[in-house]
Amino acid sequence: MKTTRAAFSFAVLLTQSACGDSNPLIGEWELQAEGPLGGIVTGMANEEDRKIEFTSSSFIAGGETKSVTYEVKDDKTVIVRMEGEPPTTFTVVEINDKTCIAPAEMAALGIRYCEK
Repeated sequence: MKTTRAAFSFAVLLTQSACGDSNPLIGEWELQAEGPLGGIVTGMANEEDRKIEFTSSSFIAGGETKSVTYEVKDDKTVIVRMEGEPPTTFTVVEINDKTCIAPAEMAALGIRYCEK
């Protein structure tokens, strides 16, 4: 009986670890801006605004924390619903061996946040 219970516990543990956190936005990110607007955006952003963080239930930026929910479309597209804001679609891209994220309208301008 102990062997069966141990095998079952191990199987559950494997299943949970294989699933992992499938939301690619979870983590800490730093501003990276390129192109004509890059210098302007970077110059206007104070140190606190250059870093953002997504947790499983919140968005943290500029000293503020807001509740969020996520709709993970695939490993490159996540819709973020933040309290008091319209839904925002984030895209995930690889740039110079770094994972970066950006709302679709900002990515076209060369403005994104990259992994810390």
